[in-house]
Amino acid sequence: MIGERDGKLAEGLHAALDGKLEGYLRTDEASRALWSTDASIYLRKPAGVVVARSENDVKLALAAARDLGLSITPRGTGTSLAGQATAPGLALDVSEMNRVVEVDLEGRRCVVEPGLVQGELNALVEPHGLVFGADTSTSDVATLGGMVGNNSAGMRSLVYGTTADQILSLRCVLADGEVVDIRPMPRREARDRSRLDNAEGRLLRGAMEIGEKYEGEIRRRFPDMIRRVSGYGLDALVDPDTLDLTGLVCGSEGTLAVVTRAAFRLHPLPEA
Repeated sequence: MIGERDGKLAEGLHAALDGKLEGYLRTDEASRALWSTDASIYLRKPAGVVVARSENDVKLALAAARDLGLSITPRGTGTSLAGQATAPGLALDVSEMNRVVEVDLEGRRCVVEPGLVQGELNALVEPHGLVFGADTSTSDVATLGGMVGNNSAGMRSLVYGTTADQILSLRCVLADGEVVDIRPMPRREARDRSRLDNAEGRLLRGAMEIGEKYEGEIRRRFPDMIRRVSGYGLDALVDPDTLDLTGLVCGSEGTLAVVTRAAFRLHPLPEA
């Protein structure tokens, strides 16, 4: 029965995606085995794997997963230590979406795709005296999109903060295929933009409603720590001055949206 179901899912995925992707779809046993693990002890074989090379590939993969009733799990290079990059549904590998879109040396900022490896970004900007602040022990292989999903930290995080503290804005694809750009914004601007009849407006309205309804509980229960990995960053919704949806998406392990582009702040390298 399991093999029969897997076969039908594979047929459905190929019918939906063959000839449409800039990347590729794999449903053979060897590929499913390759994408069934990360850096943890867990092994969960996906029904199929989409290796995306563009935002449109991400939208097509999400649509196919919706139509077939499959869960979808975004992943980068699979350095997760707790099985977050493994799942029995559709694996969405964005490691080949790895372009550096923009580097503003004077403004100390960059715009990148999620598959770019942290070490490659640092190699690009370090000759100019800059660095991406949140460092990881796997910086030579960890993707920046995966770091957003995990809200990764490292040795320099006491100085520079976690990945969430580096984010200027995120471009995301939602479960229904809509694309939205999110960034921290003053409360007044957020309230004005929440009146818009689009994805951003709906997200802002929902975020403010959650924050207002549960503010007391969030403030009472959320510990004052540099990094938490035990749930969504709902404290981003109760700041009195700023509403920051990136703080909600960062650390959500791809369960709220698929990040297809990120703008980050860069920091001066410390003097030797």
